[in-house]
Amino acid sequence: MDNKQILAKLSSNDANEIYDIVIDIGKEELREYSSNIFNLLDHPESEARRAAIWTLGIRWQIPEAIPKLASIWMSDVDELVRTSALIAWSGFYSDSRSHEKASKLLEIVKEDKEELLVMIEAIRGIYKIAGCYTAEVRKRVDGIRSLDAISTFAPIDELNQLVTTLMQD
Repeated sequence: MDNKQILAKLSSNDANEIYDIVIDIGKEELREYSSNIFNLLDHPESEARRAAIWTLGIRWQIPEAIPKLASIWMSDVDELVRTSALIAWSGFYSDSRSHEKASKLLEIVKEDKEELLVMIEAIRGIYKIAGCYTAEVRKRVDGIRSLDAISTFAPIDELNQLVTTLMQD
């Protein structure tokens, strides 16, 4: 596919076509389109935003995307977009043991205002940032099926303790 065709697909009115081309660009490491993909983070269609998040934040891990990813997971109207942005954002800090970043995620869990998928990824992110995301933790997180199950999985006290230990490092 040549440059003209790629640009045409990126500016398509069909969200699925945009999604497909952005995922392909990400897989093929065509980073010369990164500014075009950055622009899609504000696209009106959630599929386009999710593909841009996946490519910039998860596949390519472009640090310049971090502030925008944080903004998206805090304010986007679509749960899957917020969840994708949260996964990408927290991925930048895996094993960093950053008290500040883990605290931001802990606030999501404490506020208990988010949908299930966002809450699950906030919990997962805390463990990843803390550097203790084991197979056992993954299995427990993957087993969460309702908001009620979150308090059973990870009582706030347990998450508070984990985040507090990061402050002591």
